Amino acid sequence: MIDKQKNREINLYFRQIKTLLPIYGKEEKQFIRHLRTDMEEYIDAQPSCSWEQVLEQFESPQEAVHGYLSAQDPEKIYKKLKIRKFVFFTLLSIAALIIAYYCIADYLYQGIFQAIRQQGITKEPTIIIE
Repeated sequence: MIDKQKNREINLYFRQIKTLLPIYGKEEKQFIRHLRTDMEEYIDAQPSCSWEQVLEQFESPQEAVHGYLSAQDPEKIYKKLKIRKFVFFTLLSIAALIIAYYCIADYLYQGIFQAIRQQGITKEPTIIIE
């Protein structure tokens, strides 16, 4: 059983790995899952080990990410980054268009509202006598 302090350090370790990875897809999730399983098994097998000993056994987050990326095909990484960039700019463009649409709609509705206000529409009570 892993104590709370080591569990916090493990979570921080993997948060740093996720931050350092330029892409986070299926293979990266699988890499992290295997690394976490191996680390937890090591800690369970040697419960008295310190966090420094765990890091000596498994590398720092920077070294782990560097090793993972070095083992990957550069063309594959480039392609994933290109797709990520395309998706980012597409979503950014869609968000900009939505914001522009609402700004224009607000401007037009404000103009309509001002025109109605200037007409001076008032309410008059109507009495119906039978």
